[in-house]
Amino acid sequence: MRLCDLDAGRVVAHAVSGGDGGFEIDADLPPRPLVVARCVDQAIGLAGGEPTPGLPLDLDVATGGPLWDVRVEIEGADEVPPGLRLVLDPIEVHHAPPVWLAATRAPVDGVTTGGFTARPLTQTPTVVALQSGVWRLAAQRIVAMAANAPGMEPEPSWITDQAWVDGAEVEVVDRAVTVDVDRPRHVVLRVTAVS
Repeated sequence: MRLCDLDAGRVVAHAVSGGDGGFEIDADLPPRPLVVARCVDQAIGLAGGEPTPGLPLDLDVATGGPLWDVRVEIEGADEVPPGLRLVLDPIEVHHAPPVWLAATRAPVDGVTTGGFTARPLTQTPTVVALQSGVWRLAAQRIVAMAANAPGMEPEPSWITDQAWVDGAEVEVVDRAVTVDVDRPRHVVLRVTAVS
């Protein structure tokens, strides 16, 4: 969760919700406050609202728009490579104000984190519930090795090199595919091993 000062254009406080989804931010409310949450559990998207002093604020991912099931399949390997992750990053959320997405990307304590969320891909197909919007999806496993012992073969990285959405081939740019999630979608990501 992020408490933002809309007038100053900055994050003034942040918190991580507990297992029950509850959260508490101990900070004074700015004159124009906004609370935005990245929802990355069962439903993936944004929730937001403007808090009122002294009153609890209930956030629900539905405030950011409808959710759609996206079925993701992996091709290119006999089995899902160990450590493969599905990376999900919204470019636009159709029904949420643009400031919500901008707030999730704003620095907190001078640090900016990359990406929205990723989850392990242990089976194919897998289904994720994404908020209506334009999303970048990739299946990847990046292995970085500083040095190899003599005779030791480094494990390969896996990247997305080809993709289809609802049966039509789509362009892969920077190892990811852009999908307009405005209805249930079927995405096939072909992965390839690289050294």
